[in-house]
Amino acid sequence: MIRSSVDEDLLSICTCAACDQDPELAGAIRRAVGSGAESVEEALGDLAGPVLAGRRAATRRMLDAVADAAGGARLTVHAGLDRWGTGSFTTFGPGPLPVDALILSDPAAGALDAEAVAALASGSGAAVGAYVQAMPPQDPDGLAERWQALARAGITEFVIYHGGLLSAARSAAAAAALAAVRG
Repeated sequence: MIRSSVDEDLLSICTCAACDQDPELAGAIRRAVGSGAESVEEALGDLAGPVLAGRRAATRRMLDAVADAAGGARLTVHAGLDRWGTGSFTTFGPGPLPVDALILSDPAAGALDAEAVAALASGSGAAVGAYVQAMPPQDPDGLAERWQALARAGITEFVIYHGGLLSAARSAAAAAALAAVRG
């Protein structure tokens, strides 16, 4: 059976007892898989809000547990912008977060504008950074321009994805791009 991206998003919503998902909501999630809906909201209807609230509460409990275990150490976590997003770049609910920085994936960061970065930073109380690519297919000659655009949008931390695998020419281009960002 081929699953749609909406089905994948629905299947990513945990319904285990530890996530405290209401059994009625868990059943609605399961029934929505394969519905042909164009969005998670359409698939879940009026239950989308409660499902999202439950998901955000579970994610927040996990994040709080990590922050408690960190014991005051600097805490940086991956974050995403898609409210139904999963995996390593999950989305956190609105409000202050117990972290120092949120790091966005390269594609998410590339779609940001200054208003979105400011909203994310002020809503979370954290710095906003981005994984940035310097490996193929990225054009090394375009790194400085691209990374400067991210900095103008408000990205304050840059994590170079697979920096240790860069060729000498790409390393030099990445160094020049970082120097350009620093001004």
